[in-house]
Amino acid sequence: MVTALSLYVYMQFYQYLSSYAQGRVSTLTFGLAMMGYSLGLALLQPLVSGWVQRMSYPTAMLIGFGCLAAGMTAFSAVLIVPGVAAISFGNAVLFLKNDLEALARSKRSATVVFGQQRLAVGIGACLSGLVGGPLYGVFERAGHLPWFWLAVAAQCVVIPLVVLATRRGS
Repeated sequence: MVTALSLYVYMQFYQYLSSYAQGRVSTLTFGLAMMGYSLGLALLQPLVSGWVQRMSYPTAMLIGFGCLAAGMTAFSAVLIVPGVAAISFGNAVLFLKNDLEALARSKRSATVVFGQQRLAVGIGACLSGLVGGPLYGVFERAGHLPWFWLAVAAQCVVIPLVVLATRRGS
């Protein structure tokens, strides 16, 4: 479930930032920011992997979703580069910990677990388009597009709190 929700929120950034950035930042700035995101994720994840492996899942969720929320909030102020950097770090933590946690909690083979994780990724991406697209459109038509990022940031704050509260209750 957390993997699907992680991808749901991540895909808001991935699918809608280019439209939002158009006319707000130069193409070069946007391209460098996105290249930095990819390089950051590729370089950060191996560097933080031992740390992420040792941290608890609640801590990883709070750090990961917290960084996603900070990044989305930065976008509302058209601070694309720092927002993308925060999301890169958050995803380096969250994506890795989601897979590690799924492996640790399952008695199934790693192949099955990773298959289930990729299915959750697909569900999150689909949900992002089904929910995020119409939501983006609502804010765009209202002339309050920066508020879209604040709405996504709010989801990034609420998701881990709900997941953690649900897990404590069960």
